[in-house]
Amino acid sequence: MPNNSCDKPADIEYDTTRIWVIDRPNIPKAPANTERLVMMRKDLSKMDIYYLMPNGKRVRGTNDVAKFLQSHPQYKKRMSISKFCFVSPKIAEETVAEDCEWRLGLGNKKQKMKNSG
Repeated sequence: MPNNSCDKPADIEYDTTRIWVIDRPNIPKAPANTERLVMMRKDLSKMDIYYLMPNGKRVRGTNDVAKFLQSHPQYKKRMSISKFCFVSPKIAEETVAEDCEWRLGLGNKKQKMKNSG
């Protein structure tokens, strides 16, 4: 792009004012008439992946996709289970504030593992 430069300041700073996540590479584009939804849990413990299907129903895994396609055979030729990816993005720990409930819970888990081993 002609007006982009590494010398220009970023639009958003990579810091703890936001929680950053890193999605896996090569996630397939959501099939036509579906939408991939990535939802952070309130306790920030992980992210859940859903797909919103053409009829408005949410599916949470490949078994749900298979059931959907079984119930709606008109979509079988347009959708393949392999085009749905339910792998959660990774939370970038360094962007989570030190006093955040998620980070405090993570510290407790590490301490328990250390004490048990």
